[in-house]
Amino acid sequence: MNLDAAAHTRSESYSHWHQSGNSITGTITIPLREVMLLYQDQAIGSTLPPAELFREQLITLTEVSGVTDACSADTVNILQAASGFVRIEMQFEC
Repeated sequence: MNLDAAAHTRSESYSHWHQSGNSITGTITIPLREVMLLYQDQAIGSTLPPAELFREQLITLTEVSGVTDACSADTVNILQAASGFVRIEMQFEC
């Protein structure tokens, strides 16, 4: 019996989230090659450097909510990352 299976490759992207009082901080790390795929999206059409483009995408697409209300993005910073990766830190106040 021969069964075929489809799967995606193991992701090297990850995030770490921490809550302290009313603050939530998330650090997102993603391979640069994954960020480069954003340039293929015709709707984006950006000339920003890769880390800036990923930062802008996170600002646009990331939502954090408390029990009753949405949290506001306080800061979104590009951090130093290992070669071939992009790393962004997002801080929210809830």
